[in-house]
Amino acid sequence: MEANRKLYELIDKTWKHYNDMKKNDYVIKKSIPILFFGDYSKYINSELKIVTVGLNPSHHEFPVNSGERFKNIDELYNNYTGSKDHNEQYIKTLSNYFSYNPYKKWFDNACECVLNGMDCSYYENKNKSNVALHTDLFSPIATDPVWSALKKKLKKEYSHELLNLSKPGLEIWHELIEILAPDVILYSNSKTYLDLVDIGNFNKDNNTEFFELVRENKRNHIIKDQLLSLESGKETYFIIAPGGRKPFGNLLSEEREIIGNEIIRRISR
Repeated sequence: MEANRKLYELIDKTWKHYNDMKKNDYVIKKSIPILFFGDYSKYINSELKIVTVGLNPSHHEFPVNSGERFKNIDELYNNYTGSKDHNEQYIKTLSNYFSYNPYKKWFDNACECVLNGMDCSYYENKNKSNVALHTDLFSPIATDPVWSALKKKLKKEYSHELLNLSKPGLEIWHELIEILAPDVILYSNSKTYLDLVDIGNFNKDNNTEFFELVRENKRNHIIKDQLLSLESGKETYFIIAPGGRKPFGNLLSEEREIIGNEIIRRISR
């Protein structure tokens, strides 16, 4: 299949980028690049395909003392060759993430409740109709510190290193979105990074406000969107919401689910 060929090529590109960068002290040792989090096959077979967006994976994805989050990464870490077998093993490893030992403290307090309001989940056992994938805009490489702090460190000390990490990472993310062809992209991060989104006719100043979450004695949340066309012609809704330290992280669970409900109403019109 054409999609599989493109995905395999992107996986190989991702590993080459990782191997170029893993010598740096901020890259987590004995890690693997994380092209996406979640069950690829179930995502592809979902009627509503939703992709969430972060910035880059954290060191919490490769804990030293609290158990691995990815099954059987040793062979990939030591011996990845780009073969079909290794690519299939890599996809399986990423696909098992949410059924194995996910970093629930982050995912469950970020996009999961929004997804639930859209009859979707990262988790198979939630019995939702659709399964989502999580992706990272700047890099598939886990670092310590994570992007916001790392950006400040590298910009101050090694500006070329910041470019070496983020430029290939952005290319990888954009290619991945074309392969995944989502119906909805959920973005809840800093508005400043929207300058780097280059999907179809995206224009960060051309958003449509479609919902305002009114919060008593707190700042209201305005949700915006754009309807974009991928290179294939597939249309995707790019949803933009305010972000905290994590996507949708400064909202209550029920507020996130309300936003998910409103997004469904929006895209169903």
